Amino acid sequence: MRENIANTRPLELMTFSGGGLFLPRAYAELLDRWEQVEEDLVARARICKGCAAQGPRWGGWRTQSPLGYVTLCPPCSGAAF
Repeated sequence: MRENIANTRPLELMTFSGGGLFLPRAYAELLDRWEQVEEDLVARARICKGCAAQGPRWGGWRTQSPLGYVTLCPPCSGAAF
């Protein structure tokens, strides 16, 4: 069975040297950028479309609309519906 991280296969890239496993620098930088991009997307999805207040991290303010999911705080949600 082959393991993957972020849709890549790091086990094939790892090298063993001096008692430790190493990854190529470019691969480690790719993983660092991936985490930052994911955090930026989560932060943008938390912002209320009505008043720009920041909502809870786990999508408590996300609601369906005819155009897809939007983020609305409780006061903006009440005003919209």
